[in-house]
Amino acid sequence: MTFAGEKLFVVPGRLQFTEFLSGEVMILNKDNKNNNDEWMNIAASTIRDSTKYDVLNLMNIAVDSLDNSHFFVTSFGTGLYEFRNYKFIKWHTPLNSTLEPHYLVPNNPYRYTRLDGAVFDKNDNLFLTNSSVDKKIKILLKNGTWTSLKYEGLTNYDLGKILINNQNQNQKWVTAPHYGALGVFDDNGTLDIQTDDKFINFETFADADNEGSKISYKKGSCIAQDKNGIIWLGTDTGPLLFYNTSKVFDAGYTCSRVKIPRNNGTGLADYLLQSEHVKAIAIDGANRKWIGTETSGAYLLSENGQETIEHFTASNSPLLSNDVLSIEINPKTGEVFFGTGNGIVSYQSDAAESTGMYENVHAYPNPVRENFNGIITITGLVANTNVKITDLNGNLICQTVSNGAIATWNGKDTNGNKVRTGIYLAICANEDGTQSTITKIMVIN
Repeated sequence: MTFAGEKLFVVPGRLQFTEFLSGEVMILNKDNKNNNDEWMNIAASTIRDSTKYDVLNLMNIAVDSLDNSHFFVTSFGTGLYEFRNYKFIKWHTPLNSTLEPHYLVPNNPYRYTRLDGAVFDKNDNLFLTNSSVDKKIKILLKNGTWTSLKYEGLTNYDLGKILINNQNQNQKWVTAPHYGALGVFDDNGTLDIQTDDKFINFETFADADNEGSKISYKKGSCIAQDKNGIIWLGTDTGPLLFYNTSKVFDAGYTCSRVKIPRNNGTGLADYLLQSEHVKAIAIDGANRKWIGTETSGAYLLSENGQETIEHFTASNSPLLSNDVLSIEINPKTGEVFFGTGNGIVSYQSDAAESTGMYENVHAYPNPVRENFNGIITITGLVANTNVKITDLNGNLICQTVSNGAIATWNGKDTNGNKVRTGIYLAICANEDGTQSTITKIMVIN
């Protein structure tokens, strides 16, 4: 799943070496203003009518930042599909690009051209991972031409996701889902010259907590980077954290794990989700971590990962399976989407991305009716806004701090009582007091 431009893009494929799954592209248009969401499907048969070949194992979606109706879908078998105005327009294969088929079956590019990861850089170049070949990094340049990058340390692996470092766009991190390996390269911004590149391959990591010890894993399924530049890698031994990514090529670079104190007087701690296979990681507007696991559902963790804020399973929530394959977040509203083998569900969280300015600040529901017992949401805020709820006489009813662009109020005073009918003010100010705004909330009780 990928969220871009008020739309959720979904493909149903998975990394399979012998099983070929037919698939389609599904797009959910989020109409938050009118509360009227609508699904659009691009059927596999529609694409097949044009290509004359099956559409198999669709893996990832990369959406053009300038036009969200223009996007690419990778296939672990049948190459790359390009869409514009939500219609299929081009099939990129080894016959018209630098994409390559599996080296053992070079004469069957229509079933063995294995792509997975896909991401645009800031210059609108599309980076792809191409497995079972020598040159595993393929790039569709903004001008429509292709180029390839080869790093010897990656030749032994089938590759998965690719992440562009938000602290340094030249640095890319690449997972190898079934091989317990991680590759990092820096192309120096010169995609046509490799002699100035840097590359490092990890099969074990120096443990930041135990000098001389190594950390290893068998499966690395997902990768994400938080707002502080820390990279989180989801593995079958829980999440691994990489700090100071500018030093990743230095000798002795270390990897960390989140320690959860036992608080039983022993002074001991356990590593976060150390017995879980982490399959999905998403960062919300408050820099909190949403974690999807193979057997235990989904977790919402605090910014540093040490506090579990929510834990959703198939038995205590509408989550359709405890095997969570993907998580995506609508940055404007904070709605969180959970992809499972049984379908997709969403959850309205209390954090959204902030633009850094107060924009269209409002509360909902508004008015708050007498039979409403839920949470009142104030949105459009600057991150970490101090919000004071007062009555028209200036009496303080409640005070809170926003999670990203969102603050919430339960409609009660500091004693836990529902407030009386009336108009209330949400007085909002950023951390240093240089920006402020006020919005009104009508409560009927």
